[in-house]
Amino acid sequence: MAEDAGGPAGAILPHGAMLVCDPVSLELRCVSQNFRGITRFGGDLFPGLALADILGAAAVHDLRNAAARAGGGPERQGMIAGLRLPCAMGAFDAAIHTHAGAMIVELEPAEPGGQSAEQTLDLLRHMVLRLAQVSDPARLFTMAARLMQAMLGFDRVTVSRFAAEGPEVLASAQLSGAAGPSAAGLPGAVCPGPPLRLIPDTGAAPVRLEPAQGPPPDLAHAWLRVAAPGPLADLRAQGIGAVLTLAVMCGNEPWGTIACHNAAPKTVPLALRIAAELFGQYFALQIAAAGRGLR
Repeated sequence: MAEDAGGPAGAILPHGAMLVCDPVSLELRCVSQNFRGITRFGGDLFPGLALADILGAAAVHDLRNAAARAGGGPERQGMIAGLRLPCAMGAFDAAIHTHAGAMIVELEPAEPGGQSAEQTLDLLRHMVLRLAQVSDPARLFTMAARLMQAMLGFDRVTVSRFAAEGPEVLASAQLSGAAGPSAAGLPGAVCPGPPLRLIPDTGAAPVRLEPAQGPPPDLAHAWLRVAAPGPLADLRAQGIGAVLTLAVMCGNEPWGTIACHNAAPKTVPLALRIAAELFGQYFALQIAAAGRGLR
């Protein structure tokens, strides 16, 4: 499946840029239309162009090392915070993975003056220690929602569990007066694939990949993959401008989601997204440890 049902094939979310290459020769197959605007690349872009001629040999070396460190399948992305490109003044948060015969490189402008890796790790450590002190299930859910909101700064964070009749809201944390989606509007299945999915602007139009020759690349594991327009329209109708959804897995079984909503569009730096994903994994371990019918 190359996209979410109903979403445009061969397109990505516009806050980042994408390069799709041959995984062996590292030659370009297609590129997002916004690549020049985001990276300030001034040369020609065409199929067969070497990736090193676009990003520079040093950046390609770093990306390949990141992919090797990640290991595993396409769901294990290689990631770099603060990647430097010869064509750009600023730094980029980058992700790389190989799936369905294509190597996919994703780039997002890094937030200038954002938290350092050390600061983010210290924040994550504090959150894990706080959660480790809680054993009561109800307090566990509430604490998780509050800690995620404090870390990411969204208007509303909701912890929900999958049930036969639909998502069951267990806890939420929100700013005073902040609106939130109904239980039916929780976007737990808006973007299946990666455990953490961010849509910084629910009203932004997708960006096409070009040239559009042959079948579009399978972006099932890409962070920039577009979502289906129907659920996004539902979120916009509820006053949601940005959404981050974190899948919570107990063992190999989907348990529920931590869904974050903001009235205005909102970006989240790579370091904080990684911290949120790690926090979600620890939260799942705490759920399993609490036991007593939580699954």
